[in-house]
Amino acid sequence: MICGSEGTLGIITEATMRLQHRPKWRATASVRFDRFMNGVDAVRQIAQSGLFPSNCRLLDEAEVVINRIADKPCAILVLGFESADHPQDQKIERAVAIAEEHGGVLQKDGISYNPDHAEKGSSEAESWRNAFIRMPYWRNRLTAMGMIADTFETAITWDRFPSLYKAVRSTMESALREITQRPFSFSCRFTHVYPDGPAPYFTFYCVGDTTGDLGKALEKWKQLKRISMEVLAEQGATVTHHHAVGRDHRFGYEQQTSPLFRQTLAAGKHFLDPQGILNPGALFDPQDKNVGIRGVLSDSDDALSPDEHR
Repeated sequence: MICGSEGTLGIITEATMRLQHRPKWRATASVRFDRFMNGVDAVRQIAQSGLFPSNCRLLDEAEVVINRIADKPCAILVLGFESADHPQDQKIERAVAIAEEHGGVLQKDGISYNPDHAEKGSSEAESWRNAFIRMPYWRNRLTAMGMIADTFETAITWDRFPSLYKAVRSTMESALREITQRPFSFSCRFTHVYPDGPAPYFTFYCVGDTTGDLGKALEKWKQLKRISMEVLAEQGATVTHHHAVGRDHRFGYEQQTSPLFRQTLAAGKHFLDPQGILNPGALFDPQDKNVGIRGVLSDSDDALSPDEHR
């Protein structure tokens, strides 16, 4: 309960840190795919192979084009392995072989061993690293210019990802087209992968307002945010992966969790935090108390209705 409570049930008073030695051996490579779904199949096998790469990022065609990572539309897999104990040659060679078995083509830079840092060693990996670091700065500049630049991430099992990807792309592209009436971009990448499934990360850029009215841009963002959470819930995906639910995602959280689950958390909060002072409004409101701090997309003043409290 505490781990998933986002600071609503208690505070951390003591922590034990796990330390590890700096990596001495590194190996990186990038692999191109004609189709994103071929890359998905390759990443699934790599994630389930027991190789445990330190970096396994898959970018779809739109992500590659937006960030100018390649000279033509394609999907790119960026691989990296590192260790403080032993060379990573065999691991990365096997991972690249898996990618090639699924139609991937190792880039001309080949496999780079012991580069200066984990991302360096191939032009695609370096381009992606630079684009990734600059993203928050681009977003701040674009927002001031009336653009909406946002991301949302989720997690789902491998067997359900193809239908999720199709549904999210179709739904969000239609929404972006209808709400903005302007050109837009929408892309996907894998930021984390596990044997059970990926954590896809979706990014979109669109016009918020052309007259400098940030209020109008905010209203469009709210509509898009709500639609994104609705389609994730419909597909059985999580409303967030590594970002918090907080208040912005509370609407989606209420779609994917049962009233009983939220009631149980609220009951625990009643005993652990009877005054309702710990992160009020995140996840849920305390029992019999509306703290007045709500998520921007929620429908009601209280996530748990009187009937649900009973």
